[in-house]
Amino acid sequence: MLVVATGIVAAWDAIPGLADPLEKNGITSNYRYDMAPYTKKLVQGLKGNPAIFTRPPIPFECLGAPKKAMYLSCATW
Repeated sequence: MLVVATGIVAAWDAIPGLADPLEKNGITSNYRYDMAPYTKKLVQGLKGNPAIFTRPPIPFECLGAPKKAMYLSCATW
């Protein structure tokens, strides 16, 4: 699973090729609410594999958002 945090403004097209793999092959983001069901499915299905959580440098939209994804995942596991 790869969780992507795009920064202050979710400019998915600012990184060439970033938007294409979202919601496929274990790639998701907590900055798009419509991906929540897919993210939940990934978290519940992760068994014994590593998970990578990223955080952009300050300043960014919500200081706690990347941590929330990690904490909610850990609570599920």
